[in-house]
Amino acid sequence: MDLVWVVAGIRLGGSCVRRLPRAVGAQKDTGTKEMQDVAATIYEGAIAFIRRSTPRSPFLAIITAILIGVLVGAFEKSSETGIVGSA
Repeated sequence: MDLVWVVAGIRLGGSCVRRLPRAVGAQKDTGTKEMQDVAATIYEGAIAFIRRSTPRSPFLAIITAILIGVLVGAFEKSSETGIVGSA
């Protein structure tokens, strides 16, 4: 039963430590108006990049997986287990 309290204490402590940077960061100065404008522009550009590149990502992953499979199949004639592939 003592272990339950130890685990609960560790969990509670972890939650407090996890929230500490957020509480400290909320008190920080956000910068001048110009800095906020630059940050907003960078954020807008990053979001636009992610939205444009995300639809292409699955296709690139599939094409890369197929290419790796073809290359491994072309150059792998046997394995460490001694099973010989078809050539």
